Amino acid sequence: MRIYVITTIGFDTSLLDRFLKHYKKFRPKKILIVVNASKDSETYSTVEEKTKKYGNLCILQEWPGEFSEDEKITQEKLISSRYCKDNDWVVYADVDEFQYYPKNIRASIKNAKRLGFDYLEGRMIDRICITGELTLTDKDIPLEVQYPLGGSITKEILKGWDKKIVCAKMNRDIGGGRHVFINRGGVYFKECNTEPYSEELSPHSFGIEIHHFKWNYFTVNKLKKELTFKHKSLTAWRQEHERFLKYMELYNKINIYEPSLKLQFYGTKVGV
Repeated sequence: MRIYVITTIGFDTSLLDRFLKHYKKFRPKKILIVVNASKDSETYSTVEEKTKKYGNLCILQEWPGEFSEDEKITQEKLISSRYCKDNDWVVYADVDEFQYYPKNIRASIKNAKRLGFDYLEGRMIDRICITGELTLTDKDIPLEVQYPLGGSITKEILKGWDKKIVCAKMNRDIGGGRHVFINRGGVYFKECNTEPYSEELSPHSFGIEIHHFKWNYFTVNKLKKELTFKHKSLTAWRQEHERFLKYMELYNKINIYEPSLKLQFYGTKVGV
């Protein structure tokens, strides 16, 4: 079984070292990285430097154009089609997303195949610090120690979808945000719990979590910058950004006592 990991990275490269360390444990054939920057940019040079120690495990693809969800899908499909075969499995993850499988990813894939499925889903667990404040990330302390609480910030504050397709066969086309499948004509598949979108994980994906280390000192400024990305495919994304920024204007931190956030202590569950 061949597994590939694919991600797209832009101006924020702060978690790339930890991302690579985490996903190397999946024993992938390659980690494919779409860099939303030109080769002569500081961002591209930083990604090159951070991936150098992994030798030929990491493959970079330049994407110098304006960011959009539609083009991101195109760029990721382009790089995956160059290196993956239809029967290979591809792990899809943003740089701030660290996937956790109940046993290990290969066991989950084998179980999915046994049941006749060619994809896996995961539930997002938004990790925050113990006080709910957006704190600076210390590069020398494990993320899970700095952000031990986990809950539903994406769903309850941003009103976004918190279930994502985490892994699928390469011949499956995944839509914006990696929430649903599409076919090559742009029509959404109506199957299982992907379209129309259902909040429930498909039973063969129970227990798969996406630990989301997005909520830190730089989040507010990062979201403000991303609000300047105006492509129509980012409309819902911008609305989610605006909801969180308004929340922060009101409270200046995440209210850890809010029952709807369903915060739990996760501690060192994910070693990143």
